[in-house]
Amino acid sequence: MNSYIKPIFLCSLIVLIVAFVYLPALSGGFIFDDFNNLNLLAFMQGEFSWEHLQTYLASQKSGPVGRPIASLSFLLDAMNWPVESERPFKVTNLIIHLINTVLLFVLLVKLFGLFEAKKQHRYWLAFIACFLWAVHPFFVSTTMYVVQRMAMLPATFTLIGMLVYIKGRTMLPNKPMTSLLLMVFGVWGCSLLAILSKENGVLLLVHIWLLEYLLLRKQLANPLPKKPYYIIIVMPVVALLCALVYKLPDHISYYDVRNFDMYERLLTQSRMMFKYLYYLWVPDYLTEGVFNDGIVISKSLMQPVTTLFSLFGVVLLLVTAWVFRIKWPLFAFAVLFYFIGHALESTYLPLELYFEHRNYLPAMFMFVPVSLLMFKLRNQPKLYYTIPCILILFLTFLTFLRANVWGNNLMLHYETAQKYPESARAANMTASLFAWEGQYDKALEMLDYGIQNHPKIQLRLNKVAVLCELNRVKEVDLKNVIIDIKKTDLVKDDLTAYRDFVRNLIQRDCYNNYGEAYAQKFLDAFKNNNLFNASQTARKFYYFQNATIQAKLFKLQASLESFKSIISEVDGLADDPVFESTALSAVDYLKQFDVDKGVELAEYYKNYCLQNFTDCDSIFLNKLREKIENEGKNNTDNPSQK
Repeated sequence: MNSYIKPIFLCSLIVLIVAFVYLPALSGGFIFDDFNNLNLLAFMQGEFSWEHLQTYLASQKSGPVGRPIASLSFLLDAMNWPVESERPFKVTNLIIHLINTVLLFVLLVKLFGLFEAKKQHRYWLAFIACFLWAVHPFFVSTTMYVVQRMAMLPATFTLIGMLVYIKGRTMLPNKPMTSLLLMVFGVWGCSLLAILSKENGVLLLVHIWLLEYLLLRKQLANPLPKKPYYIIIVMPVVALLCALVYKLPDHISYYDVRNFDMYERLLTQSRMMFKYLYYLWVPDYLTEGVFNDGIVISKSLMQPVTTLFSLFGVVLLLVTAWVFRIKWPLFAFAVLFYFIGHALESTYLPLELYFEHRNYLPAMFMFVPVSLLMFKLRNQPKLYYTIPCILILFLTFLTFLRANVWGNNLMLHYETAQKYPESARAANMTASLFAWEGQYDKALEMLDYGIQNHPKIQLRLNKVAVLCELNRVKEVDLKNVIIDIKKTDLVKDDLTAYRDFVRNLIQRDCYNNYGEAYAQKFLDAFKNNNLFNASQTARKFYYFQNATIQAKLFKLQASLESFKSIISEVDGLADDPVFESTALSAVDYLKQFDVDKGVELAEYYKNYCLQNFTDCDSIFLNKLREKIENEGKNNTDNPSQK
């Protein structure tokens, strides 16, 4: 029993201090993608029922499988939308972070304990590496960004999977059957749970291989036999690689709504790796967070020139880790674990260029090298204990500062907008908060500040919207925005603002008598923009928005034809995971105005699907038949456009 007192005390100390420094952040609000994901809680209608649960889970479009575990976890905090308070969501995220801290501490104890020379010091070494990760200010933007529970839960199952695998691996000589069962669950079972939280949880398969290859096979007396090694570890990794190659064309097709191509993204990610590493080793209390849209895109190896040096640095780190994998196995493990953790989100996928939450799991062993350096000072007790404590206190102070910023939503947005003027998103969202609080003049100041630095149309659209709130909008304001649209290539970030603006043109009295005419002009301007010609997603967006506007203007035949056009931009149900919900919403929407035309649209979608899609499944067809047979009216909106 006495042998457990020290690790329990050290682990408890980490948990208590981390919980304390995060307390100010619990009063913060929702930001950015929180709204687009959490608003689906409205399907629960304030109470739990199997019918509501099925509808809620079916509405999830965050990824190919809907991330059901992460989605279900939000029900612990609320079953309705809007919610009374953001605090329960923040508290749950903090609890998950603390659970991950405990799991990481236990795992680090086991890893350091594999080495005879370090075994006696394993608790202190684990304390250093775990504490530096858990209290690092860089991860406040993950832990307090509610929807990034989707990044935290895969980390939970990855840690559990590695612990279970190690447990099974050490039991192999004495209890081979139990050992194999534990290893299978650790690799396959926990990978499945991680994937159901977020798709990049599949990388647990590669992480386990790295654990086995670099550490366990060298440090454990009994090697893993070839047959279970290939079946449990190698075959799943090979299957993963084959699946990624097979899905590559689908993955890269979404570049059509980005302002960069795959080559430019790959080049830029080399710089982002060092940007992440800089913030991890030179911490700051205020980083970009979600306001990452100001990142400069690498157009070539020399534009900017830091691209070449960053790419060289990435290769150098990988080569160094591999060359010294036998001499410095823990260092090599930490480096390779980090880059494997970025293998999906920071490579070829057409995601945004920078997000801090992508480091939450990959950086878990980032500070193992600090522990290794301290181990060399074990014969100098003052330095051995003092240096880590100073580092921990420094990070704790910065995290406390950052937690206070994240605890005030307006402060977070405003200070970030001031520090990173290159972010149009920061200016736009700060202006939205000012407008929400009725401070329209400050909202206009922030939008003007953003417009000075950016050509993005969303800022100009939102400025006119604020002028509308003040009843100060003039026809010339609308004309000027249309002129800007003709001179500017729209991007994905503009779509939501464009949708809301066009809808408000025909709904708000502040646009006087010219709102309806300009709604059509703005739709025509979108259709003539380069984005419309370049992107299937943009064309589907246009057809849906045009159809809803035509319906509100009671041009129902035009609305029907525009809704019909959406399906012509779909290559198959599997290629467009949001089309089914879009189609069903379109039918419901049109039925509000004319039941017969809504039924005609459902018939058209059904026949088109049967004639053109090889994957036209019975579930989708049955839902369409229900729409055809049920002449009731439904009041829904298009979830794919939110």
